[in-house]
Amino acid sequence: MGLRVNTNTLSMTGQRVLGNSRQEKERALSRLSSGDRIYEAAQDPSGLAISEKMKSQIRSMSQAERNSQEAITMFQVGEGALNTIHEISSRLRELALQSATDTTGDGERLMVEREFQSLKQEIARISASTDFNGRKLLDGNGQFYEMQVGINNNNHEKINYNMAHILKRADVFGSASTSVATKDGAQNAIGVVANMIDEISRSRSEIGGITNRMQSAIQNVMVSRENLSAANSKIRDADYAQETAASVRAGLLMDSGVSSLAAINASPSTVLRLIE
Repeated sequence: MGLRVNTNTLSMTGQRVLGNSRQEKERALSRLSSGDRIYEAAQDPSGLAISEKMKSQIRSMSQAERNSQEAITMFQVGEGALNTIHEISSRLRELALQSATDTTGDGERLMVEREFQSLKQEIARISASTDFNGRKLLDGNGQFYEMQVGINNNNHEKINYNMAHILKRADVFGSASTSVATKDGAQNAIGVVANMIDEISRSRSEIGGITNRMQSAIQNVMVSRENLSAANSKIRDADYAQETAASVRAGLLMDSGVSSLAAINASPSTVLRLIE
């Protein structure tokens, strides 16, 4: 190989190789510091596009899970109120039975009637005041709820429930004139309250069923999110072992390149020594 002074092509090649090693080192350090294999679009355009779509789906799944959790909370509020009404209804039945027998005197029956009517008023208060986010649950309006439990707009990813299936206010009261002030009234109240208890049990059973459906929806979206997150990680996240090795390799190449470049840059001085 000839010796030339004006153009040191070996130096130019050495600088290019050294620059490549420096860029490789910088990329490896950027991946290690950020944790991302793709930290800018130029690294992997198609991979970035796929990863961004996956990230959007993952975030949507998290929101779908929150939707289901909120629906469960709503049904738990309704079920809790029905549980309280159930306890009150059991007491109403006791009072009706107590007043329905001839061994109960008129004075005692009057006190039983006062408690009976007071408990009916408490049921009315609970029915009128039980709500979730401003929406009444037990006032008999029977609102239709559509819960979005998936990330797509189709019927398979929604759960519908008509709140009319939950005990209506009229069902709770039976007859507004229900009274245990007399033996005959008390005997009639026994049947009314028994029917009310059956309706409450049916409503609580339905709430339990829809709550289980929501729990299943949550489990399904959680599994899907985990799998999608794992797939996205393989595309997006940096492999620390691989990037550490790449950083060390690039560092060694840089050290070697600097030494080689120093020797190459010194070659023109060899020509000067030849002509001295």
